[in-house]
Amino acid sequence: MYLDYTQIAFDKFGRPEPPTLLLQTADERTIGTLPNVANLKITVNFSETSEISFDLPAYSDGVPTPLYDKVVGYKVIRTEHYGIFLLMKPEISGDGIEEIKSVTGYSLEKKLENKQFFLEEGTFNFWNPATPDDTILGRILEVSPGWKAGYVAPSLIGRYRTFDQYDDYALSFLYDDAMDTFRCVVVFDVYNKTINAYDADDDVPALPIYLGFDNLVTDLDITELTDELVTAMTPSGADDLDIRQVNPTGTNWIYDISYFIENGDIPSALAEKWTEWQKSVLNRQEYYKGLVGLRASATARLLSEQAKLVGRKAELDDLTNQQSVTIQALALETTADGKASQQKKLDEINANMEKKKKEVADQEAIVTDIKATLDASNPDSYPAQIKAVNDELKLTAFFTADEYALLRHYFIEQPLSDDTFVASDVDTAVTGESSKVTNGAIAISDSTLAQVDFGEIKKKMYTIAGGTAVVTAASKMSVSIIRGTLEHKAGDEFVFSLYCGEMKIGEKTAPSGLITLTGTLSNLKNDIHEVNDKEVITYEGTSLSFDITAADLYMTTNVSDYQKYSVEMELYDHAVKTLADVASPTYEFSVETGNFIWAQEFEPFRKGLELGKGVYLRLHNDEVITPVLIGFDLDFEDQEKLSLTFSNRFKRHDNVANLKEMIENSYSSSRSFDAAKYTYNQTANQASKVSEFMNSSLDAAVNSIIGAKNQSVRIDGAGLHIGEPDSPYQIRIINGMIAMSDDGFQSAKVAIGHFATDELGDHWGVNADIIGGKLLIGNGLVIEAPNDDGVMQFKVDAAGAWLYNSTFVLAKDGGGKILIDPRYGIASGKGDLYTTNGTTVTPSFIDEDGKIVFDDDITLKGLKIPKGTNFYIDANDGKAYFRGNIYAEDGIFNGTVYAKDGEFTGKVTATSGKFTGEIEATGGTFSGTLKAATLDGTLKGGQNGGAITGVSLDIGNGAFQVDSSGNVTIKSGKISWGAVTGTDAIDQKIENAQTTANNASSAAEDAADDVYKLAHGQYGEAKAPSVTFITGTKISAPTIEAGKFYGSAYYNIEGGAKLQLDGGAYGDFVIYRANGDKTFRVFDAVDTVAFSSLSENPFLQINNKDLVQLYGTWDFSHATVNGLTATFG
Repeated sequence: MYLDYTQIAFDKFGRPEPPTLLLQTADERTIGTLPNVANLKITVNFSETSEISFDLPAYSDGVPTPLYDKVVGYKVIRTEHYGIFLLMKPEISGDGIEEIKSVTGYSLEKKLENKQFFLEEGTFNFWNPATPDDTILGRILEVSPGWKAGYVAPSLIGRYRTFDQYDDYALSFLYDDAMDTFRCVVVFDVYNKTINAYDADDDVPALPIYLGFDNLVTDLDITELTDELVTAMTPSGADDLDIRQVNPTGTNWIYDISYFIENGDIPSALAEKWTEWQKSVLNRQEYYKGLVGLRASATARLLSEQAKLVGRKAELDDLTNQQSVTIQALALETTADGKASQQKKLDEINANMEKKKKEVADQEAIVTDIKATLDASNPDSYPAQIKAVNDELKLTAFFTADEYALLRHYFIEQPLSDDTFVASDVDTAVTGESSKVTNGAIAISDSTLAQVDFGEIKKKMYTIAGGTAVVTAASKMSVSIIRGTLEHKAGDEFVFSLYCGEMKIGEKTAPSGLITLTGTLSNLKNDIHEVNDKEVITYEGTSLSFDITAADLYMTTNVSDYQKYSVEMELYDHAVKTLADVASPTYEFSVETGNFIWAQEFEPFRKGLELGKGVYLRLHNDEVITPVLIGFDLDFEDQEKLSLTFSNRFKRHDNVANLKEMIENSYSSSRSFDAAKYTYNQTANQASKVSEFMNSSLDAAVNSIIGAKNQSVRIDGAGLHIGEPDSPYQIRIINGMIAMSDDGFQSAKVAIGHFATDELGDHWGVNADIIGGKLLIGNGLVIEAPNDDGVMQFKVDAAGAWLYNSTFVLAKDGGGKILIDPRYGIASGKGDLYTTNGTTVTPSFIDEDGKIVFDDDITLKGLKIPKGTNFYIDANDGKAYFRGNIYAEDGIFNGTVYAKDGEFTGKVTATSGKFTGEIEATGGTFSGTLKAATLDGTLKGGQNGGAITGVSLDIGNGAFQVDSSGNVTIKSGKISWGAVTGTDAIDQKIENAQTTANNASSAAEDAADDVYKLAHGQYGEAKAPSVTFITGTKISAPTIEAGKFYGSAYYNIEGGAKLQLDGGAYGDFVIYRANGDKTFRVFDAVDTVAFSSLSENPFLQINNKDLVQLYGTWDFSHATVNGLTATFG
């Protein structure tokens, strides 16, 4: 709590006047003044809640104390100069005669202890007055009504840290998490309602207050805290982030053994060598940072140039698409003018494609050159030069084995782990934007700049930390800098890269981003100057500006190497400061002193008093230190008593006061990832092949996700791009479509979303090589796969289930098998019913020629059972084969039935049949042929008579015979007509037969005349259609049958319209009208068959690969189209 001690009032006797206590509501409306206050004490603290306590009697001299009942929790006590306090938990005590209320209050920021504060996981700036909304302090102010930002150290503006999700209270976050993470000290001014923040590493000025045993100090104790001494440190951030890439020694260790050298513990020769090594590291520090900056700049430029390459390739793809469309339009064009127009357009596209291909090749060359500068195997590359510095400066190269072994005795090691240093995705509000900048300018201010001159390669590298940058171009850009580099080459070429905090680009704002500018500059200005610190010469400054002649601007949100470099440098600087804190012993002390605040002779001390500043304190050995005064206790009942609270830790090595001892440093923390939430269990004996596939696939997916690194996410006008840089495996998301590729989107392997095809129209779906799951639910299913017969298709829809070009197999482990194949039929059996080769199923009863293979041991009348089958129905000839018995209550056999034995309890109906055994039946109907070796008994007709047809009769051993043609032969015996009636009808039939015979004779004579006339050339055109005439040039007949006809044209009966077949080995089938117009044509062009109509332009074409191409307009508006499907490959 900040107080102004110059305002403390004294009475005429020089005694401090007790403060007046005003009782107020929580919103600070005054209720009244509290009288009769006793035992008033105030503890004033600099960076934690201050406290007030007092007693209030219920009665004074028998009179009730005013406002006694109003003094309750969550009321406010206001003093004029000693602070404003929030009352908490008043306690009442009494003995039946007297009652006293003991009151405790805390400085007004205590209200924030009950303000909920939420912080999502992410990277945050501590404060930026220009854009305060999404900063840490800005978030705190959102939940702290009435408070505003006060003084904030400039070094805290633009200081970024990363947090896991935080959900607690505002005050605890400020006093604990924020102070630890940002290395700051938070102070509340309760009168002005401001929240102030100081950098804990800033030097604190000393007050003109001198305390010692000769004036005010009465007691002083000092303890050395040796267990806090650290001389070797390994820094790390989140996700395995460390400093190897930015540490000149190339390791993750930094060292400081200066304390032991100053004490003389290390031999002087080795101490001098250590000091020489430290100077070498420091002298190479900026050079090394420059090299690392060049590498980071190259990675940033690589990202920018790769983005250009993607753009060039996209433009080439667009031209390729235009080419395809134009070629198709040219093929469909029917007029000469139309063809010429399309050809001209195609020529222009082809020319543009050649230019674009050169642009792509040139851009690929640029990317290749940049990659060469990043290739460690290239001795001139930045990584190779960085390694050379590492090899030069590593401890084992500088010191002998014995020297190194001695030094290790003084390496007191401790890790420094801080998960707020993390290279995470930055904001997506401005991602993927690329633009040209001409006649612009860049100005950097309030930054920490360092310049390194690489004369041998004619480059200068500027490293940038903190500050702000303003880019003036078409859209003005203002950003807060976290880290940056400017690579200035000969010829005024430059690469400018920034890892930014708050960004404002035109009307757009974003909390973070990565920017790369490449091009040419002019008018470069800066305030860089030489700095000589203990013989280490560096070139430093705070501002830089230049004009942009022409440049390409690229912004991205990927976790790039450049961003990683920036965070690693932040971690390195943080570790160096932290090691400097702990590389010498810390001393803890306590001091008691007289009350100079209320002593008139020490009025200058009181007027100069300010918490958070140093005071001069003389120790026992006359050594003077400047500890920071952070609090004191005032007792208004005993004004001689004063307890000062210092930051009770100090370093002897410099005696420079600062606030860093006030914050609690934590050198270790944990970061864990619980992969268990991705696991699942299934016992081995329950897992089928499909389950094993699903489980292994999911396991692989989990392992890929857990082990993923270098993933990048880009959002731009082309959608959301996800994938590892330079990897062919990519994901893209646009409106209505999610697609995945394994070849950098030369093609897609998985597509989810909205599809539009000629076959199915618009639909939503998933297209992938494999779709795995425990349940598929839908209204239809189509599965297709190419095989030797074409394309297998399994289809389920409202009409039923269909299987085309495939074999249906039913099998059960240890059981039977059923095979259904349209090529062969239906077969059932056990054992080797079929064999498989890949996806091809071949029945064991079919040989290589497609013929049935029969068993050898089972025959009947020359018939056999197909090999390996118990049941088989041949789809080609309809034959059925049964290895076992047939049981039927009824049946119809239209062919021949062969059986060794049989029993029919029902009706047997057959058009023909042959029984080699006996047939026993009480009745039966034979609609076909009845054959028997003997007939024993009577053969009777039914109630309406009967007939025997298709047989011959032989009675009396040839005495009376009727053959199958109806001829009757009587060798002996007689015919008696006595009982015959109806002879008139018989006579009439005989007469009719005679007439028919006469007519036939006449016809025969006429035919003979026709033949005679024909032979003599006297016969004209045939008049009767039932007569066939053949001349030397013509055949006339109602019907002509032949194996082959030769000719080229067929005319209708009138001789007008015709059908004509032309061509040699390849046919041309044409239908002509009587006027000679072609109405329909089928043209065989060797590799294709084309169909055309009146216009002679093809409307359908089929090639020898079964590719069907349609031309023109097909109107299906009057048709019902069923069964069309689409296959996506």
